[in-house]
Amino acid sequence: MSDSSPEGTDPRKKTSSVPLNDTQAAELGRLVAQAVESELPLGTGLLALADAVDRAKLSKVLRQIAELTDKGTSLPDAMAACGLPDSLRGIIETGLQTGHAAEVIRVFTDMETDSARLRRRIRAALIYPMLIGACLFGLLLALAFGIVPSMEAVYDDFGTELPGLTKFGLALAALFRSPILLSLIAGFILAFLIPPLRRLLQLPRITPIIGGIIWSDELRSISRRLALLLELGMPLPEALRRTASSLPRGAWSRKPLAEIASRVESGMGPAEAFAIRSRLSLGLRSFLSWEGAENSLPDAFHTAADIQQSKALSGATLWEIVTPIVMYVGVALMCGLTVIALFLPMIKLITELSG
Repeated sequence: MSDSSPEGTDPRKKTSSVPLNDTQAAELGRLVAQAVESELPLGTGLLALADAVDRAKLSKVLRQIAELTDKGTSLPDAMAACGLPDSLRGIIETGLQTGHAAEVIRVFTDMETDSARLRRRIRAALIYPMLIGACLFGLLLALAFGIVPSMEAVYDDFGTELPGLTKFGLALAALFRSPILLSLIAGFILAFLIPPLRRLLQLPRITPIIGGIIWSDELRSISRRLALLLELGMPLPEALRRTASSLPRGAWSRKPLAEIASRVESGMGPAEAFAIRSRLSLGLRSFLSWEGAENSLPDAFHTAADIQQSKALSGATLWEIVTPIVMYVGVALMCGLTVIALFLPMIKLITELSG
């Protein structure tokens, strides 16, 4: 397979891309690994898998890649032309350059599958609280724009002296009717619902508990990739750079990994090289500081991956337990305080009128 395209073709020119989710991209990686591992020519193997796979999207992408590779385009360039994620292309390229393409691709795509499963678990745990939150938001809107102004007018007409809790509730309702606050709330909701905005603002990463889960999962993935490449005999600086290139575009760890690679090349030991001011360093440096770690880096990174995986799974379990409890308590308090704040003056007014 040639690394250059024949005259008249441009591997960087994209064909009609087929959007793939995380699970589909991981499955595509495994299929490509099968084609690379087979004794058939790459294009023929990809076409055979395209005929066998029962998912229309994956079949279409496999056929596009096969067509381009048959024309002499390298596999990474063919995947780039099909608009596939940078992370998947980086995995493929790393596998080809190590000479263990099938093994690298299979291990990396298994890790992506684990990450996708964890993300689905978090999203599933978010659905119910988001539905409750949406209902509560609608209730607050109805109170702020419908019920509260009417009751406030009644209290003003009768000159009722309002308790502090009711005054606070009325002030809160007035604030809730503010166009500025409503615009901020609407913008926040849109930022969560629209993927490009969510990625730009990095909202999941700064969300309590979820941010820690995402970061632990990213450290697990980085550690496992480094361990695999080092076991295949790749020098640490190159392994760091290859790991960075296999991460999704925009990942926070890409720049620190490149900086650490440069520090290692300058003669620093791994523990010293990881001593940079970044979350990546804080997450991995301790595993490289114990005695003998530098002589067994793959084991050190495997240990780091195992611990970070445990932290991510524990965080996901905590999220699943805590979130419903917080939502139930919040809804109960909101409803209870609202009823008391709005109807306490009404009870007093009725008592005065009947007396």
